[in-house]
Amino acid sequence: MKNTQNITIAMLSITAAVLLAILLVNLSSDQAQAGGVSIKQGDYIIGTGSGSTGNDLIYVIDIAAKKLVVYGLDINRGLLEAIDGVDLVKAFAEP
Repeated sequence: MKNTQNITIAMLSITAAVLLAILLVNLSSDQAQAGGVSIKQGDYIIGTGSGSTGNDLIYVIDIAAKKLVVYGLDINRGLLEAIDGVDLVKAFAEP
């Protein structure tokens, strides 16, 4: 019984050390401080970010329509509204 307790304590200690190392690496990386998250679902890529005034923004790329729309939160009205849109074909067209 004492041998299984020692093995359990050793495994828990190793697991705690590994998790602590992962936490320290993530806290020191620039990506963790950026705070942006992006996901792809179907024909859409959705990402988050901050605007120049510090407000939070949601960026939505519609792959099928080749458009980017930026949404922001209007706190006073409690609405999520489109702030800007970009036609990606025109934006990346060669001059």
